[in-house]
Parts: sequence; structure tokens; C-alpha cells
Amino acid sequence: MTGRYEGDQSTGIYVRRYLKVTSKGFTIGPSANLETLLAGFERQVRHVLTEHKVEISRKTGWPKDKSDFPASAKPIVMDATAILFRVHEVRHLVDKGHPENAAKAGIVLGRALERMGVRPFEKWVLRGKKDYADRQRGAIKAHGTRAERVKGYQKLQKEFDRIAAKKQKLSRYRIAALVSLKFGTLPGTSQRSVLRHTQDHR
Repeated sequence: MTGRYEGDQSTGIYVRRYLKVTSKGFTIGPSANLETLLAGFERQVRHVLTEHKVEISRKTGWPKDKSDFPASAKPIVMDATAILFRVHEVRHLVDKGHPENAAKAGIVLGRALERMGVRPFEKWVLRGKKDYADRQRGAIKAHGTRAERVKGYQKLQKEFDRIAAKKQKLSRYRIAALVSLKFGTLPGTSQRSVLRHTQDHR
């Protein structure tokens, strides 16, 4: 991922960088030349491809068997292959003297690198979504849907208004206790819940 200056501390996501003051102003160091960066990216993605049992041609540096792309390849393998292509594209555009197009290709390369870095954590995100869905189902089973809860709150309010009209001198807390006793078999009908979901219209 992109380096970010964090003062004297380094986070697990961002790389620590130091600002140097020169005669031309502020520069971020240590800096590497473009070819060193591109070679590093190539090493990184070839390592990922090798881990996923994709054979790399020693002569070309590209995957040997391209028949698996793009239909059945894993997303991280697709990302790694795309990065190899983008590295080649940036090199080619720099050699041909097209800085604007090289910069555009570099931006796309950066996005692909970030995407590949995130891929290993997708399973945890999917697991979190599944856990959330399970919790939602459990809450609905225990407390009902939102529409069912609103209907229940309306019943509480109706009973609260009936008792309040009949016994004007009772406090709000006492009326809530009486409502709670009447609907005590239902979930969410404690005195506190009744107080939270009803209003005294007197």
C-alpha cells in the first residue's frame, strides 16, 4: 500500500516515511527509482503466483499456461497477472517517452496492488457478513421483526392510555408496572421497556 507519514510511529498498514528538507522543498525519503519499484512489484506477484501453483516461464516471466485466464482463475491470481501486465505497460510507456500515459498506467497499477493486498482478508469479511446475518435471524426469532415490535408497542401504548384515563392519580411508573404485569408473558414488556416505548398523554 501507499506509504504515509505517521510522525514517530509506524502502523501495521502504512509504511513509515521521513520528510527531508532540501533546497527544492520537502521530499519524501528514502526514495527508490522507478525500475527498482517495478522489479519489486514483479517479484511480489511472481511469489503469489508460485504460491498458487501457477508456473512462471523463466524466459518471459509470464505464466506458462494462460488457458486458465480469466474464466476459472482465483481472484488473487487474476490480480497478480494484471499487475505483471501493468508493470510491463508502465515500462513500455516510460521507454517510449509518454509520461502522461505512464502516470495513468501507474495509477491503475497502484489500484491493482492494493486490491491484491486486500484479497487474503476477503474470507474474514464474508465470515463477518455471515455472522451478522445469523445474529439478525436470532434477534428476529427472539424479538420478532420490526413491524411486529411496533405492533406490540402500539398495544402497550393503548393499554397505558386506558389505565391512565381510568386512574388519573397513578404515576407514570406505576402505570408502566401495571401494563408490564398484563403483558408480562411477552418479550420486551418489563416496566423499563414499557416506559421506554410509551408516552404519558395526560
